[in-house]
Amino acid sequence: MISCLQKLPPVAGFPSVKSIWRAWHKLTQSQHLVEDALKAEFGRELFFAASGKAALYHLFRALRVETGKDAVGVAEYTCPDIAAAAIRAGMKVILLPLEPKTLEIDLQNVTEEQIQKCAAVVLSNLYGLLDSRELWSSRYPGLHLIDDASQALLSSQKAESEYGIVSFGRGKAICAVGGGAITGTREALSRLQLPHAALEDRRALVVRHYLTATSGRIFERPALFSIPASIPALHLGETQVQLDFSLEQMSTAQGVCALASLHERISEREQMVKKAQQWHERLAGLKIGEPFIARGFRFDHSIVPLRYPIILPTERHRDALLAHPRSARLGVSRSYPTPLDEFPSLRPMLSGRSTNAARDVSGRLLTLPVHRFVTEDTMEQTIRLFQTALT
Repeated sequence: MISCLQKLPPVAGFPSVKSIWRAWHKLTQSQHLVEDALKAEFGRELFFAASGKAALYHLFRALRVETGKDAVGVAEYTCPDIAAAAIRAGMKVILLPLEPKTLEIDLQNVTEEQIQKCAAVVLSNLYGLLDSRELWSSRYPGLHLIDDASQALLSSQKAESEYGIVSFGRGKAICAVGGGAITGTREALSRLQLPHAALEDRRALVVRHYLTATSGRIFERPALFSIPASIPALHLGETQVQLDFSLEQMSTAQGVCALASLHERISEREQMVKKAQQWHERLAGLKIGEPFIARGFRFDHSIVPLRYPIILPTERHRDALLAHPRSARLGVSRSYPTPLDEFPSLRPMLSGRSTNAARDVSGRLLTLPVHRFVTEDTMEQTIRLFQTALT
């Protein structure tokens, strides 16, 4: 049972000390060994960057030159880092309508006029749910599609779109100590005007990154997570928008941590799917929407959730649950607080305004954890909390 002194993180996945040490001992003789190992895992070429957001920035800049277009299509409700990267790259952001039941772009209501302005469209793949890239490719065969695989990497390690984006930061599918990359075929990446992309062998940062990964692993345990969660400077659980993010190169040490995390997370895929199925079974009978089920998710391990999103009947129900002191201890968390156009720093460079559907769903959405610390008792406590709040 989760006590008043324990707190479940919404997402957990830092690699173990043993995994980091094994990877470090094997690969740090050369940055090229780390690069080759990461490329082998993804089965594609990689352009390394300081973060997933920085990788998007470089990709947007290159696509702007290639296509001659200065706009990118993005779901109206998604991670604001996507819009921040586009804005810093000098691009306008065209807001595309959201399908509120499935949390992907509502392709039926996207207009030809919107697509004609876009150098590319970003598929967000929220919470691990893979967006309908086949439908996009068939309807707009000449359009550049970018798979944001930061949350969906366990569902699809090898992004199927022309370009993919991965992030190795805290809370992502591959949870490490930062860094990111553009993924693509050698032919696709060679067409773009990208700067030098090799890992930087900054040995001075090895100890820092090792300590960050180790402390992340230790403090994501329920008995200790309340400590970092109580430190305002860490901004855990907050959605921040930064337009002045770092464009430094990803380091070899970050690459080693990403590999260690990737190997561990692959071994956890089955358990994550199982816990999502257990949530689905326990939610039966409650008036709660499940985007995974609306999207046709069948718990067959083709899709691996990073978190399990649910949609409450009203915003009042959502707020009441979040206000209950036990909900945070059980790992119940909100997602992005608003559609993109309600972030003041993004608004000037956005084309269009969010729909009522996006504003409504952002006020009713919660996510449930599926990581290794979630137990059946945790689930039972959460469901009892929901039953009380919804009656």
